[in-house]
Amino acid sequence: MGFNLGGAISGGLGGFLVGGPIGAIAGAG
Repeated sequence: MGFNLGGAISGGLGGFLVGGPIGAIAGAG
């Protein structure tokens, strides 16, 4: 599993709030 930086940026705080690659993907979704 790689850290989806694009997802984190698209997701905004939603991705960073969880703090992890999963959070980034969840934030983007």
